[in-house]
Amino acid sequence: AGLDVVRPYGRFVEIGMRDMLSDLNVGLSFFLKNRSLHSIDLSDETAFCESLRGVAEEHKKNPFDLPVCNTVPWYRISDAYRLMKKPDRIGSIVLSEFSKPTPKETLLLPL
Repeated sequence: AGLDVVRPYGRFVEIGMRDMLSDLNVGLSFFLKNRSLHSIDLSDETAFCESLRGVAEEHKKNPFDLPVCNTVPWYRISDAYRLMKKPDRIGSIVLSEFSKPTPKETLLLPL
C-alpha cells in the first residue's frame, strides 16, 4: 500500500528512508481533496523526540480521538520496525513514550 490508500483530507507520514532516498515523483493530483504528505527522518533522534513530546503535551491539554492503531512501547522499537515490514500489516504503528520497561524488558535494549 502507498499513497493510493490516503482518503480525502487524510495524511500520509513517510518514515522509510529507502522511499525518500529513491526520490520518486509524487504527482500533484495526490494533493487534490486536501490530502497531505509528510516525511520524518528518524535518524535525528533529538528532533523526533521533541516533536513527539509536543504532540503528547497537546493531547494532554486538548484530548482528541486517536485512530485505531498498533501501540508499541518506545523501548521495543525494533519490534515496531519488524511489524512495519510485514506486507499484510494494516493501520498505524505508534510508539508509546508513557510506558516504562520492566527489569526483564530492559535487558532486551541494545547497548
